Amino acid sequence: MRRLPAKGKALRYLAGFHSRLTRVVLKAVNQPGRPEFRVPVVGALDGHSLLTQCPVRDGVPAIKCGEVLEVRLFAVRDLVIFQTEVLAHSTYPAPYLHLGWPIELCVVHVRSSARTVLDKPATFGLHIDGQVLPVTGSVVDLSVSGAAFVCDSLGAILGDKGELVLVLEIDPRLPPVYVHPRCVVRSVREPLNPGGCLQYGLEFIDPSLHDALAIRAFLGALQGPAPS
Repeated sequence: MRRLPAKGKALRYLAGFHSRLTRVVLKAVNQPGRPEFRVPVVGALDGHSLLTQCPVRDGVPAIKCGEVLEVRLFAVRDLVIFQTEVLAHSTYPAPYLHLGWPIELCVVHVRSSARTVLDKPATFGLHIDGQVLPVTGSVVDLSVSGAAFVCDSLGAILGDKGELVLVLEIDPRLPPVYVHPRCVVRSVREPLNPGGCLQYGLEFIDPSLHDALAIRAFLGALQGPAPS
């Protein structure tokens, strides 16, 4: 991970704020119970402020003026994280946030990674008859295209679909990142011993750019520092 002043050459990491196709994740700092919001950007005044759409709940802005936020976005093959303060919010002509210009950017290089063996707690929400049945277990290997999930019993058969929820610690100095790729069950492996766990092979279905790059960053961090 690199820490860079938000000026000079580092401005390229914030160039996405000039594209309406860019989405960022907003998370309240030091408020673990608050949800994260993924919103489109509106624009930027380089060196002064950044603008994003404001999430709204029940017709009321979900983020207030003065709040300190963590902002995450992806720039090419890097995960970019910074903190900022909400300078103002407006509901006209559309709900948007006016964010203070960051002082520092945390940049995590994202590398391609093969399937990696690990043992990580996870939850799989199985979709059956319009309902979501959550099951806790562990991911024992992971790649950008899928995972192996073990649990006592998922009650799933080949072709069943659901959503895998993982918390990824990309860097110990940064807050964890939540990913929840949609999956389809591609294999079921019976336990070797009576009473053992079943292993389900999951294939990710069109993972979002956010989830795919976050998984790549996590797997790259497990491999050690990227060569300079």
